Amino acid sequence: MRRVTLLMLALAGVPDLAVAQVTWCEAASGRLVAQAMERGDLDAQTHFASRMVDGECGLDKVGTGAELLKNAADLGASGAQFELGSRLLLGHGVTEDPAKGLDYLEAAAQAGHLDAQHFLGLLVLDRSDTEMERDEGLFWLGSAASQGSANSARAISLLFGRGMHGVDQDSCLADLWYEAWQLLEGLADDAAAPPPTSC
Repeated sequence: MRRVTLLMLALAGVPDLAVAQVTWCEAASGRLVAQAMERGDLDAQTHFASRMVDGECGLDKVGTGAELLKNAADLGASGAQFELGSRLLLGHGVTEDPAKGLDYLEAAAQAGHLDAQHFLGLLVLDRSDTEMERDEGLFWLGSAASQGSANSARAISLLFGRGMHGVDQDSCLADLWYEAWQLLEGLADDAAAPPPTSC
């Protein structure tokens, strides 16, 4: 029914279908978030709050979306913690606050959120000045890779292959992580025996 309505609006010469989309988004997100909050579904709340912060439900809903996102994050939803932390670090849809952003990102990573672990690992490595910080960055990338993040395995391979961010160049470890990346991406030839390694 919704397709027909939008098609009819388009055929009637409505100049901007975004107006119809905003109306639909507000109605749908309002109902779903209310239902999700009643059920305690923080993932649904996170999804729709993010849409609101992005302005998909009208610019007047950005603040409400940010409040809903913070609420879900404060209640321990790792997806909301990652989303809010990333936004606070980058100033995307919310006022930039790197310290709070890092706190939310760390909470999500500690809760096992794969994307948070990957992002935090890269962030810590990029800002690392000490061996301990470098090791922390590698820890988070390794944690994400162990959960199946091909991007994290590839990043570790590049770090060892190029000797970046204080990581000593080690072609053996780079090759092993490259193999892990291929396996996680499904690029490895299953029929072929793994190449001999001198590690």
